[in-house]
Amino acid sequence: MSSNKLRTLPENLFLSNGHLVLLDLSSNRISLLPPGAFHGLGNLDELLLGENRLAGLPVSIFRDTINLKRLALEENRLKELPNDIFKDLTSLKELNMRNNRLTELPKGLLLTLAQLEILEISSNRISCVNIIYINFNFILKNYNVIKSIYNIFMHIIKFQKVISL
Repeated sequence: MSSNKLRTLPENLFLSNGHLVLLDLSSNRISLLPPGAFHGLGNLDELLLGENRLAGLPVSIFRDTINLKRLALEENRLKELPNDIFKDLTSLKELNMRNNRLTELPKGLLLTLAQLEILEISSNRISCVNIIYINFNFILKNYNVIKSIYNIFMHIIKFQKVISL
């Protein structure tokens, strides 16, 4: 479904597609997603939403995608994220939010992402990072003017690198 000039998705569109493991909605014109856009996608491993026009996301948008391992939100217009938006994504290993308009990552945003290995947040407008590190390779690439980083270390299992601050 990528590159189709889609602007939005109806709620419950994928309700009878519980077998899907990959959903590629990248390179569209999606600016709005209803809270139930991904209802019924409990087996989804990868959700690709990059290169759209998303400025915000409903807090419950990922509630039914509990087995998600890769989430691509790069090259959108995201300015801020609800603090609990990723709380149900406990299997997530890769989160790409590169090239958006984010100015901060709220404290606790990544708290439940114990399996996260890759966090890509380069090319945003982030000036302050409040991160709780839990078992992931933290990747902060250039193009962010980071003035301060607040670290709260909890159960460090694998912390490997901070790149190009």
